[in-house]
Order: sequence, then structure tokens, then C-alpha cells
Amino acid sequence: MWGVEMGKKGSIIDWLFIFIIMFVLAIVFAAVQFTQETTIKEINASGELGSEAEQILGERNSGLLSTFETIFVILVFGLGLATILLAFQINTHPAFFLVFLLILFFVALVGPEFTNTYEEFQQDSDIYEATSGMGMINFVMGAYPKIMIVIAILIGVVMYAKGGGE
Repeated sequence: MWGVEMGKKGSIIDWLFIFIIMFVLAIVFAAVQFTQETTIKEINASGELGSEAEQILGERNSGLLSTFETIFVILVFGLGLATILLAFQINTHPAFFLVFLLILFFVALVGPEFTNTYEEFQQDSDIYEATSGMGMINFVMGAYPKIMIVIAILIGVVMYAKGGGE
């Protein structure tokens, strides 16, 4: 793609994919958490299980939430760091810096829409109770445009500051 062998180098396009994938992953994690909590409430309301089983289900649900948050934060920052490191392998011409700035400007305009969409989804009356405990995911999604712009700027610095354009 654009003269770059796939799988060997990172680019600003990779960063855009990460931007979209992490947004979708936050929505999926919130939906799974909502489904999990709804199912546990229905099981507890049926009265078929004893109090010990209800306690175990609650503990498992807390563990699932903690796991989701950890996975999400590691993926956001891990994939961002990997893209920054792999961007160092790209020999770029300084003329493409303008393209980088246009992409960065586009994301600066679109990024807050991702945050607003997530917050509207999260504030839904049915889902709010399940997602209110997702502190790290909610924090990252609240600062999502800022985090992604910082990662993009770091990618641009790595790609364009080293010179060596062909």
C-alpha cells in the first residue's frame, strides 16, 4: 500500500485504524458488561440460586470488568507505542508532512464526535448502571481525541524528524 510492504512498517494510516478499532472495542466492552449485569440480575431475581452463588456471580462480574479495563488501556497505549516505534522504519519525504497535517486536522475535527457518541451510548438509562463502573475506559474515551492526537504527533515526529526522504 503506497509502496510500503504490509506488516513491516508503521504509518499514520495504522494510527487511524487503531483510532477506530479502540472506539468499537469500548462500545463492545460496554455492551458485554451490560449483558453480563442484566443476566446476573435476572438470575438473582429468579431466586433459583442461593446467596453464595449470587455472591460468586457478582465477584466474577467485577473480575470481568477489571479485565476489560486492563485490556483496553493496554491495547490503546500498546498499539499506539507499537505504531510509533514501527513508524521509525519508514523513510518519508518532507513533502508528505502536509498530508500528515491534513489527516491530523481531520481527526481533530472528528475525534470529539467519537467521544460524544460513546458518552451518549454510555449515558443511556439502561446501560449507564453497567458502564458507570468502567472508570478507566470512560476516562480514556473522555480524553480520546487528546490521546489520539498526542499519539499522532509522536508518530509524525518520529516519521519526519529523522529525515532521509527519498
